[in-house]
Amino acid sequence: MSIRVRLYIITLLCIVALNFAVERPAYGYVDPGSGLFLIQNISAMATGVLFFFRRRIKAFFTRMRLRNLFVRFGTIRSPVLGGIAASEYIQSTR
Repeated sequence: MSIRVRLYIITLLCIVALNFAVERPAYGYVDPGSGLFLIQNISAMATGVLFFFRRRIKAFFTRMRLRNLFVRFGTIRSPVLGGIAASEYIQSTR
């Protein structure tokens, strides 16, 4: 990690620590619907992450399925993989 990044992180941590050290009363009102709004935001972020990485997740489970088939039945010729053996496909994806 470069020195510039380290200094940035240390400065950010110091600012956060000072904010907690000099805490003042807020005298604020928390709306009852705020908790539901927080849950909705968290679920939207999780859905967004799953949507963004959907190809990698699908590829991971496809490889796992092929590995399970290979362990059970040995070498399998798959039309989905263009006629190559599952063992060759697994070796090529590592």
